[in-house]
Formats: sequence, structure tokens, C-alpha cells
Amino acid sequence: MKLDSRGAGTASNVVLVGVVGGGLLASRTRGNAAMMVNAVALTSLTTEWTKALVQRSRPIMYSPQAPSVAGDRDNRRSFPSGHTATAFAVATSYAVMAQRQHLPHATRNEILLFTGAAGVGALRVAAGRHFVTDVLGGAVLGAGIGWLTANVFPTK
Repeated sequence: MKLDSRGAGTASNVVLVGVVGGGLLASRTRGNAAMMVNAVALTSLTTEWTKALVQRSRPIMYSPQAPSVAGDRDNRRSFPSGHTATAFAVATSYAVMAQRQHLPHATRNEILLFTGAAGVGALRVAAGRHFVTDVLGGAVLGAGIGWLTANVFPTK
């Protein structure tokens, strides 16, 4: 496996933008979009604090390339995956809100958003930026915050 694959890393960024943009477009109202933005902000904050506390090394730090990348502090911030957490926060907050409000095409949109979120996680592993456990941790964290945000800040 090639570590630090730029292609997979770029693809994960593109898919993440698609998930966030798709979630915002499918949310249908400014109030719903604001709730989703709150979910993303809270997820980002929580992810960054968790990364700072855990300080897990990225996969590249366990490879022969480690000495050349050891000076980059970002290589000690692998757990949890922020990309994955953000994607799952959007997908989950949309799912809760869409079911509560009976939005049209909710099931189709949920399938697309969760498939995209899973794709983001898979691409982060393929890019060599995260271990599978980093992605799973990000998915759980993001889904939990997405669910919480959608229930604490209900909108119409």
C-alpha cells in the first residue's frame, strides 16, 4: 500500500464537499442548514480536541518514510478522522431532521449521504492518512454529534 496517496486524499476531499453540499441542499430550509452547520462546527471542534489529547501517529509514521516526516506535527493527529466525522455528522443530522419533517426523497438522500460518508472514510484509509480505527472512531463521533445536534436544535 502506498502511503500518503495524493489521488485518494484529493478524492476524499471532493467526496466530503459533495456530502456537505448535498446535505445542505437537501435540507431545504435555512433553519435546517443552520442546524447542519452547527453539527459540522461542533464535530470539528470535538475532533480537533480529541486529536490533541490522543496524539495518535498517522500510518506513515510506522513506515520507512517516518524519519523524513517526523517533524510534521499533523502526523501525530490521526485519531479520529475529521473528514469522516464531518461527513457522518452531516448524514446523521440530515437523517434525523428529514425523518422528523417528512422531507421528500428523504430515504434516497440518506442513502446517498451515508454512502458518501462511508466513501470518505474508505478514501482516507486508501490515502494512507488514517487507520481503519481512526475512521470508525470518526464515524461514531460524527454520527453521535449529528444525532445530538439534530435533537437539541430541532427546526422546521
